[in-house]
Amino acid sequence: NTFWDWTLPTSRRINDILSRTALNQQVFQLQNSAPALENLDIPAYQWLNDDLHGLRRHTGTSFPNGNALGASWSPETLSDVGKAIAVEARAIHHFYTNLGQRGVDDGYWNGIGMTIYAPNINLVRDPRWGRAQEVYSEDPLLTSTLVEGYVNGMQETEDGYLRAAACCKHYAAYDVESFPTTRYFYDAKVDGRNMWETYLPAFYACTAKA
Repeated sequence: NTFWDWTLPTSRRINDILSRTALNQQVFQLQNSAPALENLDIPAYQWLNDDLHGLRRHTGTSFPNGNALGASWSPETLSDVGKAIAVEARAIHHFYTNLGQRGVDDGYWNGIGMTIYAPNINLVRDPRWGRAQEVYSEDPLLTSTLVEGYVNGMQETEDGYLRAAACCKHYAAYDVESFPTTRYFYDAKVDGRNMWETYLPAFYACTAKA
């Protein structure tokens, strides 16, 4: 009856791991390159997988970028894309793991895990924004609808397990850099109405509806 027992409830398995680890070990698991927990035989893991429109590997399928996916106006299409990325992510992860490469100190590691840093659900508030090509639209409703499809497709379960885990990014008001001065500085202060009606709906769709 330990965290290795996959038949136990997830909450019980997590609590078991927490009871067996020190606080500093838990903190280190929150970084991209999570080190191994040697005392529990848990291997190192690289969380960062920038697979926005396909795996960041030459062996993965490259789907259209965010703008083109947004132009589909189709949550069904986004669901199919999310599912395909998840299937390939799990396959590639197992392939590299079987080679002994877990994506930490093995050279080019981005894109061999099952935690997908996608979709990018920020809004294009200014066409000069440096990441405009990654996102679906300037419209909160359209973005929310597509996000729900994408995440549901990616996180469908098989035998009680997610195919892959989506990480909707970047949190609200990330896309308000100071134009045209620089895209590396911004003041994320927005009024209450904009926060609730513009910036937060897609994150609600990602976390509460999907």
